[in-house]
Amino acid sequence: MKCTPALMPAGFEGCDGQGMKGTGTLLPVPSAVLRGSLRDGLLVCLGLLARDPERFERAAVVWHRRWCAEQAGIGFAESRAVLSALEALSCSDPEVAAADLLAACPETEGVKEVLDGWLERRSRNGPN
Repeated sequence: MKCTPALMPAGFEGCDGQGMKGTGTLLPVPSAVLRGSLRDGLLVCLGLLARDPERFERAAVVWHRRWCAEQAGIGFAESRAVLSALEALSCSDPEVAAADLLAACPETEGVKEVLDGWLERRSRNGPN
């Protein structure tokens, strides 16, 4: 997504014509998140959360964008619920965040399986 001044908040100078930048360098998003199934993309996002947290946020936002694009008639509330749940996965109560994500996108194939496996691995091995 190219950013244009009309779409950017006043005073935002993070646009390089390729997309929005955070405070650091844009890190690549794995191809499974960009082009794979939503199931595989979520699996990769959760792997990044454990192994490369700096890349998790951008990958999760890309996954969210793809999820929204693939849903018929998605509105602000549904989109916001999924994005909020993704953000909360990195917080202190990932079990609640995983339940919220599943509740927000129950029809997305593979989400329950991926989240259940992730939570099980976390309970066995710890957060990382």
